[in-house]
Amino acid sequence: MFNDSQTNCVVVADTLAKRYPLITEIIRRLSPESKAAYTEVPSNNIWMRDLMPVQISENEFTKFRYGYGSDNKDFKNLRLNKLAWEWLPAVKDCNLRLDGGNIVHHGGKVIMTDIIFRHNRDVKRIVPRLERELQAEITVVPTEPGDDIGHTDGICKFTPDGKLLVHDYRMAGTKPYDDYFSALMQKLGNFECIVCPLASAKCPELTEPQFRSLFPQADTFNPGYGYYLNMLVVGKLVFVPQFNIEEDHQVMALVKRHFKGCEIIPVDCAQLSMLGGLLNCVSAQYKL
Repeated sequence: MFNDSQTNCVVVADTLAKRYPLITEIIRRLSPESKAAYTEVPSNNIWMRDLMPVQISENEFTKFRYGYGSDNKDFKNLRLNKLAWEWLPAVKDCNLRLDGGNIVHHGGKVIMTDIIFRHNRDVKRIVPRLERELQAEITVVPTEPGDDIGHTDGICKFTPDGKLLVHDYRMAGTKPYDDYFSALMQKLGNFECIVCPLASAKCPELTEPQFRSLFPQADTFNPGYGYYLNMLVVGKLVFVPQFNIEEDHQVMALVKRHFKGCEIIPVDCAQLSMLGGLLNCVSAQYKL
């Protein structure tokens, strides 16, 4: 699998351009300037990461089954027509359930959460099977408390030199998240980890009816507010979520320190985050 910093093509849904034109314009404008291709594909939703094929090698792509599938009533809109990826070469179908958002990778190593055991049968053999499919070594970490999606792209992010940025769940201010952070760091003991601020505690308070009124296209009430590490990295471009809070400056300084030689672009994601995802979620990137 190619590292994010080796990719040269970013893919977003045409739906994103309609719903969040300012975010789309930033990605569309800067990508060609950095010699990265920009591609929009047809979709009825904005989430590309989970539904697009995963690149295994130069000319090898695997399309996994979305973890929840079309049989889950809460995620009935999360489908993608084959037209969205038929332009990619040699796409192979795999019947294992795996969301793209649950693949954080670098240098032949992949981090994913234990939600893979819930989504797939034959749990004793699922890790070896996924390692063969991805041609990588997998580290399984616990799923974040209260997270029904179970994606690692909201937990951690590799830097170009293989260090691992990890959200500081202690900033949530509750014992379950303190305990989760300890368990997470124990599982990540083989990586050189750098703690990154997590500002989920500053998410605007909304009731379920208020949320549904403001964000009718959302699937579930599970905001991604404050999850900075759901960044988009394509080649030398690093698009960093911003929420108009003080932690923005801390995270930008941290990213600039560990993504040397890259162009660091802040992107206002306060509204997008309320739908449950951020910049990595709404994109896919490839080396073509």
